[in-house]
Amino acid sequence: MLCETLPRLEADEYPGGLWYYEPHTYQPYRYVLGRVGRRPLVCIGINPSTAQPGALDPTLKSVERLANANGFDSWIMFNVYPQRATNPNDMDKTPDRTLCDEYLRWLQAVLAQTEPTMWAAWGTLIEKRDYLPGLMREMVALTREKNIPWVTFGPRSKKGHPHHPLYLRKDSTPEPFDVENYLNTCFGGISQGGNSMTPERYKRLTDWLEGHPALREGIILLNRWLPLVPFVCYPVLLVLLNLRWFTMLTIGRGGGALDFMQVIARAILVPGLAFGLGTILRARLNFPRPYEQPGFVPLVSKETHGNSCPSRHALSAAVLGMVWLYFYPAVGVVMLAIAALICLLRVLSGAHFVRDVLAGAAFGLTFGFVGMWLL
Repeated sequence: MLCETLPRLEADEYPGGLWYYEPHTYQPYRYVLGRVGRRPLVCIGINPSTAQPGALDPTLKSVERLANANGFDSWIMFNVYPQRATNPNDMDKTPDRTLCDEYLRWLQAVLAQTEPTMWAAWGTLIEKRDYLPGLMREMVALTREKNIPWVTFGPRSKKGHPHHPLYLRKDSTPEPFDVENYLNTCFGGISQGGNSMTPERYKRLTDWLEGHPALREGIILLNRWLPLVPFVCYPVLLVLLNLRWFTMLTIGRGGGALDFMQVIARAILVPGLAFGLGTILRARLNFPRPYEQPGFVPLVSKETHGNSCPSRHALSAAVLGMVWLYFYPAVGVVMLAIAALICLLRVLSGAHFVRDVLAGAAFGLTFGFVGMWLL
């Protein structure tokens, strides 16, 4: 995904001497800020604030002090996400893919043109956005290729997060840091809030599918058409129910027909409410999609951003399956099996995490059961 031609890391004159500073002017994002040297201490925070050459903030002053005190000839400040924000809560809720890709190119340039030591220094702020661990994995993968060491300064948090540069002792010294073990321990091999579908793992799946073209094309085809089945069959169910109701009227069972009309109303209201509430919930949560991780190439291309959990395909198929199950159990079992297959296809296609489809299916099944059997 990254371009083969890397940008050139070049020093320019700014207040206080020579600096690396990309972009060269103040922008809403920052890729590189640091001093010129061959063996820099490359500090990895969460996101840049307002610092620029000759106007360092307290965090950068601490970085500079510790780099000088520990024998490094320079320092460079990088971050997991390049958007400037004095408050990490103001970071984008979903990552800008173009920004991330360019950022990784600048990291590659630094790794290629220097002999760096990576300093994990993001503190607990990595929990601010679900996408941050996934972006961190992309950076770690680049350093792994060149066997670049990682260190940390000071004690870690209770959850194992490395210490932020602020409030470190002046005599703090670097300690080796197993960043991959940290990511696996703190996030369970998970890059998006409880999901194990990292770009690396998904690529192994798609590479395997490349060797099985019939299966690959079958997944793509089913992912396109199978989710339509519950929606196409639902009007058929309503027609069948109305025929039953009309039959009750014609044979003189007016009381039973009235009761059955109330059941039909539930068959309409329950899926409608489930769909509406699920739509509101996923908009409020606005979890990122798997393919919003840098380096993640889905089997089926999509341009939708956010609104990943709960999966509306899974929710709709599940709740409609429950409605079918209430009236026609045999057909309901088939519809629920189709719902399960839709869940699998949404994950395989790269449109959703496992978390998303499980949440959607659980929402739909629960809403359908309560609405049809308990009310």
